[in-house]
Amino acid sequence: MFNEMETNTVYYSLKSNFPAFDMVYKETKKGKNKLVCIQVTRQRKKEREINRSAFEQFCQSMGNIGINDLELVLVPNPNLADESKLVVKEEPYPFTVWKLPRDYSRHFE
Repeated sequence: MFNEMETNTVYYSLKSNFPAFDMVYKETKKGKNKLVCIQVTRQRKKEREINRSAFEQFCQSMGNIGINDLELVLVPNPNLADESKLVVKEEPYPFTVWKLPRDYSRHFE
């Protein structure tokens, strides 16, 4: 599936309860394709955990891609952005936190 994805197109699961990531998109940097996997959470906890089996199932569904083909991104509650982290159970995968302004929700009222 990863190889057939269009670059810079956001994809999301039709299953609202898909446990791995909310959205993904494929990007090319320096001639290398990467799948950016985004997990958005409004949780009040500082740690967003993804079950390892869900993560492995996701990688298999994308065509057995490996961690070097992924960029894991967490978009947390703005009040917790400085302390938030994304954890795949039992694995210390690197991740990025995208911080939203604390007044972000005011723009949608």
